[in-house]
Amino acid sequence: MDIELEKNINAAVEYLKEISNEKLDFRLMDPIAKMMLVSLLHESQKIKDYVDGIGERIIERFCEDFIPRREIEAMPALSVIEAKFKPKKDSETIIIGNNASFVYKIGDSKNQINYIPIFNTLCIPYQNLYILNPQKLCVGDKVYDIIMDKPNCIWIGINTKAEIDSLKGLSLIIEGTNGILPEHIFVGSEDYELEYSDMTKMENIEMVEPFDSQQSSGQFFSIIENWKDTLTNMVNQSLIFITDETKDRDVFKQRAYPKIFEKWVEEDGLNSFDESTIWLKLEFQNDYIIPENISIKINVMPITNIDINNVTLTQISPIAKLQKQDNSFFLQIIETSNAANKQGFNMSKDDIIVRDFDASCYHEGNLYRDIRTIYNHFIDDYYAFIEFNGIKDGETIKQLRDLINKIGKSVGTHNSKYSFDSGTYVMKNMNQYPQSSSIKVSFTSTLGKLGNTPILGETMENKKLPSIEKELPIIVSGMGGTDKANVDERYENLRYYTLTNDRLYTKKDIEALIRKEIITEFGKEEFKRIFIELKIEGAAGETKLQRGLYITIKFKDKKNFEKAVNTSMKNRIYQKIINRSCISMPINISIMNFDN
Repeated sequence: MDIELEKNINAAVEYLKEISNEKLDFRLMDPIAKMMLVSLLHESQKIKDYVDGIGERIIERFCEDFIPRREIEAMPALSVIEAKFKPKKDSETIIIGNNASFVYKIGDSKNQINYIPIFNTLCIPYQNLYILNPQKLCVGDKVYDIIMDKPNCIWIGINTKAEIDSLKGLSLIIEGTNGILPEHIFVGSEDYELEYSDMTKMENIEMVEPFDSQQSSGQFFSIIENWKDTLTNMVNQSLIFITDETKDRDVFKQRAYPKIFEKWVEEDGLNSFDESTIWLKLEFQNDYIIPENISIKINVMPITNIDINNVTLTQISPIAKLQKQDNSFFLQIIETSNAANKQGFNMSKDDIIVRDFDASCYHEGNLYRDIRTIYNHFIDDYYAFIEFNGIKDGETIKQLRDLINKIGKSVGTHNSKYSFDSGTYVMKNMNQYPQSSSIKVSFTSTLGKLGNTPILGETMENKKLPSIEKELPIIVSGMGGTDKANVDERYENLRYYTLTNDRLYTKKDIEALIRKEIITEFGKEEFKRIFIELKIEGAAGETKLQRGLYITIKFKDKKNFEKAVNTSMKNRIYQKIINRSCISMPINISIMNFDN
């Protein structure tokens, strides 16, 4: 019997004794009256417990609905690689999509991180890539000075042996324009305009499976938003895809160069062009001047750290963990083997039940308290049961106490002997009709923050594409991957979104954002060794001295300082402030180590 309930019963009996003229013995009461009294007090205690727990339930719901899911759940990292064709495989285009996979090996160890492409990407084998900007013509290592009368245009020549009838899926990464995108893209000398999409409209680009069929799910919406935010905020780089459906050999006819080049390029430069070249013209806004250091690459692929896994549930083994390895995080269910003949969203719910125990996101002390409370309630009820029924079963009580203490040790203290499993599990729906002998469940998982490991200039191993080189260069370092938020990060997110609603207007708002980013990256304990300073002082503007926001982040620990530098924390915080604020003054962020 619950301790509080027993106290209430005793208090009620004492009150009945006081108002009654006759001597009252609770044990000799009418059984029905005793049952009604216990039931009434039990229900009143349930109401009291429910009311007491309203605050905690509101906070939990607040965390689920108010904080964006991508701040709570693990998010898969992104990187960008460049496809290079093998020497004897340069006569046909390929579309890299569903069957491609890439592996990044961590140092000399056997540990590796798997990546798959996000979009169906058209890759064109080329012998030369000509870049003609208003100041110069680049042909491989050779550079020719030119004078172009259109400073807002850049021409790209793809010299290829392949026959082209469509450019749908061709990708380009533009570096040097500070994120400014072309207003128009034309092909050939007839200025046939092609449709394209940047990363703010990535839903217009054809995705590979399983992403294409998952675009309607809530979890995937969060992943898409995280990818958009990451890919649109690359430092001085912009990624675009041709989405035009045109399929016509005449439109994509190859030639040495457009006739207008004769006005701009000397004879030596014109002689460097090959007859088999497709020309693209990128036209920016009228008042924009193309920078001299602009660079453009084609055949680039954004890839993501996602693994596609399978588990089989049977009558004998109806439960399985949705995790490929110990440090991975479950993302979402793709499909089940029984879902082939069904239609509609969430069709897998009839076959399986998914539960995320999420125990790692609780405070250890609170978790231990809750377990002890359950234990105490059970023991009190059990003792009341054996007292009323004359049963003596001390062995069962002893086993229960040992079990609860074991669980308590695993969450109350960091003891390597005990480990508390807080993963995501899938269970076969035992109420399913008709019952099937087994169900195959396909799901996706990610390594979260570990997927940010690849670095610009390193290589990634191609696993399944025979016409592409085995080692492919990484042209954008890993970015955007996050682990599942722990209790400290959830609290910090709750504090930040309550204070700012993700809009930065005051110094206090900006400080809350920086605090959230630091705790997410380094943890609450390390935050005590990191200091934030915000000042508004004079700063150099474009035409005159003006007030500016100075942010200084100081690290006591050199290891944390080096990590902040290597992960480009300064650029990431700067971009988030720009995106979320209406601050017009210059923003200057510096990261320092106390040893310097």
